[in-house]
Amino acid sequence: MKIRKLAFLSTLFAILLPALVVATVVISYTYTINVSSTNPEIYLAEGPNYPTASSLGLISLSPTPTSNSITSGTTIAINTVSGSYKTALVNVLEVYNGTSSSFKYPVYVTLYAPSITGLTMYASISPLTVTNSTSGISITGTVVSTSSSGTTFHLTASGGAALYIGFLMTGSASGSANFVINYQINS
Repeated sequence: MKIRKLAFLSTLFAILLPALVVATVVISYTYTINVSSTNPEIYLAEGPNYPTASSLGLISLSPTPTSNSITSGTTIAINTVSGSYKTALVNVLEVYNGTSSSFKYPVYVTLYAPSITGLTMYASISPLTVTNSTSGISITGTVVSTSSSGTTFHLTASGGAALYIGFLMTGSASGSANFVINYQINS
């Protein structure tokens, strides 16, 4: 009889004891989450030559940016000089890379130039320059494609201006089209 009673109690404890232990262990913590706004680290901004070009009436932004970044949906108006063979605007816009030098992931920026007759868009990771020769005005840098694949640039974590943008246009250039930028960070 004692063996049966002992086996019964052992079985009862084996079933109830884990249930009691699980049921009595409850841990609860509360965590505070704070959310604040921050400027993007990679964004389109006014370039070093924007103030001069703007004062000459050659380029303007609408609405006028209230911070460093030029937000999506801003209209960039470029005015040609009537009767001129070509007008060059260099370093009027830039893709600003504010990431720290310890940032270890590669950043790629793909630009899609507006398809406007008589307007050619240029970009470079170093400031653009204009050369004037017997064959005419030209800009150093990469011509940005208007195709569906655009033109891609690899930006280093420089903590400063990383991609300078400029335009070369004929005096008869006119029209309206979108200038698109895609940012990609590979981890």
